[in-house]
Amino acid sequence: MFRRRIAIPAIPAILALLTAACADDLAPADDGPDEPEITDGHISQSLNPEDGTWTTTVDATSFEEWIYYDLDGAAETTASSTAWDLAFQRMNVAGNGAEGVAVAWIEGAIPSPDLIPAEGAFLVEPSNLEDSVSESSFQTDDPWYSYEISTHTLTPHARVYFVRSGEGALFALTFLGYYDAAGTAAVPSFRWGSMGR
Repeated sequence: MFRRRIAIPAIPAILALLTAACADDLAPADDGPDEPEITDGHISQSLNPEDGTWTTTVDATSFEEWIYYDLDGAAETTASSTAWDLAFQRMNVAGNGAEGVAVAWIEGAIPSPDLIPAEGAFLVEPSNLEDSVSESSFQTDDPWYSYEISTHTLTPHARVYFVRSGEGALFALTFLGYYDAAGTAAVPSFRWGSMGR
């Protein structure tokens, strides 16, 4: 599989990125100006031409297979490629620590250049996926989601994750959901964009 490169515009003020995530309803709105959805392998995504952010959905329903995603290229990639930044399996999300991917997060914040955490707040992700299940910045004692035991449902926290990619670019992302329109679990969606650094 070849990796295609997609230019991602720098976003000086990425305020629109988390507007939906900071509201009470974390479901993605269907009234935005997003471009038509592109589906490639396990990834479906659309680009919002007004602010340059992406809405990406990952089919992570396999209990065995990890799905690898390259933020710099806005595309699915493979485990054999060192270009992947994030990997998904069910509710597990991991960064590619072997390539220096580092993550920091802010609770309930809208990303902007003055809210980017200091470099010391970024933690390099574990270098292998087995450790990532418990040690990733997305999965620790306070994972990216909350679990409601009475309904057995996962709901994303209103949180901004800042991800420094393996190529050194900075991205902000927020999770929108864990279920698809039919209610199938392990289909996480997130809105993300470049922080221009």
